Amino acid sequence: REEGTLRSYRGHRAGEDVLSAVGEQDLTAHVNFSRLGSAVEATGMRVIGVEDQHDFVMRAGRGLLEEREGVADAGFAKQFQTLMHPGMMGRVFKVARFEKG
Repeated sequence: REEGTLRSYRGHRAGEDVLSAVGEQDLTAHVNFSRLGSAVEATGMRVIGVEDQHDFVMRAGRGLLEEREGVADAGFAKQFQTLMHPGMMGRVFKVARFEKG
């Protein structure tokens, strides 16, 4: 992208002005995780791993998901599917984890 890799999303629409609605829009960026990992390690930190959003949310949100088991909530189900489905955001978005010490 000529304008860089940082982009905003609000109301299912991509935007270029990432400061126009602070706190009311999502921000995302294309990241070269190999270069990021090298930069992190140069500071003395360690790369724990990079994983799909789907895998991260399933692990980190296990308690919430167990609490909601059997609860009929179409809005939550649709949002959860958007975040987790491999054809939507589940495999496209990544989470990087690092540690120090």
